[in-house]
Amino acid sequence: MNQVRFLIILKENTCICDRSSIERYSLNNLIPDFESLFRNRECQKCPNNLLSSNDKKVCMGCSSGVLNSDTGDCRCNQEEIIVEKDNNGLYLTDKVCSKCSTNEFQFFGPSVPIYECKKCEINKVYNKNRIPWLCECNTDLFLEFGGECINRNEATFLNTQFPSAGASSVLMSDAETSQPKVLTSDTISESATMRELYFKNAFKCLKDKNKKACQTLANLCVLQMYDLRNEICKTYQFINNLRAPIENKK
Repeated sequence: MNQVRFLIILKENTCICDRSSIERYSLNNLIPDFESLFRNRECQKCPNNLLSSNDKKVCMGCSSGVLNSDTGDCRCNQEEIIVEKDNNGLYLTDKVCSKCSTNEFQFFGPSVPIYECKKCEINKVYNKNRIPWLCECNTDLFLEFGGECINRNEATFLNTQFPSAGASSVLMSDAETSQPKVLTSDTISESATMRELYFKNAFKCLKDKNKKACQTLANLCVLQMYDLRNEICKTYQFINNLRAPIENKK
């Protein structure tokens, strides 16, 4: 079969083959370096009505017989993925469509071919009404802070005592009067990093005694110049006091 180049240029000396071609290498001897690997890669067009596997190693048909013009691969129904190998890891003759198991979602969205199902993390549930399909916290039981699902009742209690809303506000002291002053609206007064990291690490530090979370919370307080007017430092001091040894009184 003639070697035909079907290349999509990414940058100098690198390319990928389109979905109608598989990869072949012109070097038969030991490839001296990684750059030579790309320079000697060629794309071999698959026979008509066949597509390349996801790893570009073999040509395959579509069991559905339908091509998805958006992805350039076989068309499957919603909530289905493309399967190319059997349980022994051997290539099938044709790609087949398979539905994800309960509480799993398609890894990637509908605009690209989907080859893998992902299981939702603990305390998260699959929401098929969102595109791309994602796992979210079960809002009946949990609240989400920085991507973490935290028990709703416990999160509400902690957020009441040490509100996360005030954690991202940065307080500064006036250099001349040493009086506290909140940064004005034309300067940075909110920190997305503080808001993202504060509550989930405070919760893990307090409840789970997670050392990494406690260190993160302490570092956030340091970034606030250990200012006890800030919720982050208040929380850290509260947790630190809980862990302090009790003095024996005679």
